[in-house]
Amino acid sequence: MVEQKRREPDYAPDIICITGKRIRPPYHASSAFSPSAGITLKALTVAPTDDPTLSRMTIQTVGDEKAIEQIEKQLHKLVDVLRVSELGQNSHVEREIMLVKVQASGFGP
Repeated sequence: MVEQKRREPDYAPDIICITGKRIRPPYHASSAFSPSAGITLKALTVAPTDDPTLSRMTIQTVGDEKAIEQIEKQLHKLVDVLRVSELGQNSHVEREIMLVKVQASGFGP
């Protein structure tokens, strides 16, 4: 039996930023994501802001325009969420970081 890979739609990833009152770990806002609705969660980051009572959650997701709108509507319904904004595909800077540990022995004199 040949196993078929599940093919993801060819949508470009969208980035959504959420500002809220002390957002708890991802479980709080991830309720807005439903695999049955065609929404794929690619990355999720939660970090504090300058104001100690607020947190910022950044979500990278893949879905069609209708699915992204649905995510935003569901996030606005959450009590702790103050603002939801979509960054779009060209209005942000992406960075990746890699930590590499190398052990080397040098040639001595």
